[in-house]
Formats: sequence, C-alpha cells, structure tokens
Amino acid sequence: MATGEQMAKDSRYVKGVVVIAIAILVLVTSLVLSGFLKDDGPGEDSVQASSLNLPSYAYSNPMTLKAYEYTTLNPGLIEQVPCYCECFRMGHKSLKNCFITEEGSYDRHGSGCDICVGEVIKIKKMYEDGKSIEEIREEIDKEYSQYGEPTNTPLKGENYTVSSVNPTDYSDLSLTEEFDSLSDGLKMTPYGVNWARFIDLKQISGTPLEQYASDMVRSEVFYGYPLVGMYSGDYSATSWIEFHDTGKENINVIPREGNGMSNIVTSRPFAYGQSGNIERVAEHLEEMKIEESSYPPYKPVLEVVDDEDASLASVKRDVSAFSDITYTAFRTVENGKVEMVKAYHITDAGSIPQYIYDSEQTASSRGFDKYEVMLEDDVLEIRMVADLTTLLNEKV
Repeated sequence: MATGEQMAKDSRYVKGVVVIAIAILVLVTSLVLSGFLKDDGPGEDSVQASSLNLPSYAYSNPMTLKAYEYTTLNPGLIEQVPCYCECFRMGHKSLKNCFITEEGSYDRHGSGCDICVGEVIKIKKMYEDGKSIEEIREEIDKEYSQYGEPTNTPLKGENYTVSSVNPTDYSDLSLTEEFDSLSDGLKMTPYGVNWARFIDLKQISGTPLEQYASDMVRSEVFYGYPLVGMYSGDYSATSWIEFHDTGKENINVIPREGNGMSNIVTSRPFAYGQSGNIERVAEHLEEMKIEESSYPPYKPVLEVVDDEDASLASVKRDVSAFSDITYTAFRTVENGKVEMVKAYHITDAGSIPQYIYDSEQTASSRGFDKYEVMLEDDVLEIRMVADLTTLLNEKV
C-alpha cells in the first residue's frame, strides 16, 4: 500500500503531467493558428477571399464567416473601432482583437459574440456607403454603447486601405431546374421548418439587390468557389440547414465538417448544417416525397405568388390577428427599380388592417410606381414597384 508521502508525490506528478500537456496543447494550437494569418499591416488589396484559410469556428453561420473574412482582409480599418462587449477585460485593444490577436493568430471569441459580429457587419456596410472612419466610429459608439464599456481604441485616421474581391463572373454559371427557387428548397427540406429563404445570386448580380443580400450568403471563402444559389431553412434558432449551389458540375471541394456540423458535397446542391439535420436531408432526398417535405404548409401562398419568378424570397410562420404565414420576395425590373411582393395566408379576412388597403390609395404620392392589393384564395398579395429603400421602409 502506498504511503501518504508517496501518494502526494504521485499526485504532484500527475498534476505536473497535466499542466505540461495543457501547455503543449496551447503552444501547438498557437503555432497552428499563427500559420493562418500574420497581420503585417493595413488591409492587403492583393488578398482574395478564396485564398483565406480561416479556422473552423469562423464557419458557424454566414454572418460570423463574413465578419472573420472582412476583419482578415481589412485589419487596418477594424482595429480603429472599439468593441462594446467589454472584452477589454480580456486585454483586447480594439474590435479586431475579437477576431485576430495582437500576435496575428485567430481568436475564437468573435465566433460566439453577436456584438462583435454585428459591429463588423455594420462597419462593412457603412464603409461601402462611403462613410469616413470618423463617421463609422460615431455610429458604432451611438448604437453599441448601450451594451457595455468599450475598449480603449485610438483613432489613427484614414491610414488604411480596404480590400475588394473581384466581382464574380456568372456568365457560365447557372442553377438547375430542380433548385432555382424557394419552393424547390422547401421540397428538398424535411418537414418542419418555420422560416426559409432562397437567393439567386446570378439574377441579383449588378442590381440594387446585390449589396442588400451580400451578408445573407456564404462567401467564396466557404468552398473556394462563389455560390450561384443559396437556400436556408430554420427549424429553430439553433437548428437549421442550408443548400448551396456553385453553378457547376463535378467540382472538387473540401467538406466543411466538425463541431457537430456536416456537409454533403457529392451532389448538387450541396447540403450543410447540424449533423442530425443533414442525416434527415440525405434520407429525404433518396425518395423525395413532397408530402413529407417542408413545402406543403406554405404551398397555398407559394402557388398564388408565382414564387419561381423571385430572385430573393423568404417565407415564415408568422401568426397574427389575420394571418399565419408571411411571404416576401424581390425581383429587379426596369430603370433600376425593384418589385417587392408581400403575401399573407389569411385566417380571418375581417381582421385585415384597413391601413393595408389605404396604402394602395396613397402609394403614388409616396414614391411607388406600382402598388396593388389583391385578396385571392385566402391569400392577401401586395405587389409594389419602387426603389429598394422605399420598399424596405414600407410597413405592410
């Protein structure tokens, strides 16, 4: 039997081994991550999104991936903006440190913080809208100061450049007839989604809808190829699936897997999501029984609105006093204008708000080229044509 002294020695030995093992793991991880990126200065114009080697946690969702991608390409901009998630307690000096450390390795923190991701996405949009770094900081301070104390981040001024990725040439890319609409995506989805969206990137390329949808899709970083079409379907806030199409046959890509995620890349479109959901997708696609898909609950609305004609469309279960399903879709028309279709599956026609009908009467004076309100087969359909900003501000 071991003596108390011997047991104490053994205990110290085991603890020592554990500490050394942890130290080695941290060192190895640091070395691996530092190989992904070294921040040698302000944004490198020559860096293209397809060449980035981001860590696996950056791929958790499209917004997070966009934040890591934009910070990687434009550290000189992001490091001039404070972060309001109180990460200064972790030693962070700016928003950049939530994604990239001062030593140049990736940081996992940003992948789990909505404040960090939200700031980067907002900065991206403001920069693309032509705002200066001073204006960007002012807007970030105004919107995010409610969340906590900021990092102590100095303003260096306009001594940075912002990278741009060459626009995608869609001329030789196209979607298949089996996957070119929201309806098609729902038919491929096992039953139960409460929200879904489809985007045809080729149709919206070069239109006002392109920038509007840019943060909704997986970037070229994801597979090394741009997407032509993307579908997303949510069962809940933490359970979802996506379908991706690159517009090409027989391309070789590395599946994005790990951390409970799976990726089917052996057929078009690719499928991505939680492993359990992807298993359900694979089983469903073998037989493709439409009646067991997520399509039937939304069919009454989708058949009325001519969903196949939409460039960007979404549908959701949305219970109100007069309806239980809401559909929204966009397509470009002439002269840079956009048509928006809003549709509701009516459960109580008598409860439809009067302002919806009144809006048609005042539409012309409010900047609309077209405004039609129609009630047909328990579907209230509103078709509007105007500039995108006017449409997005319309409350119907």
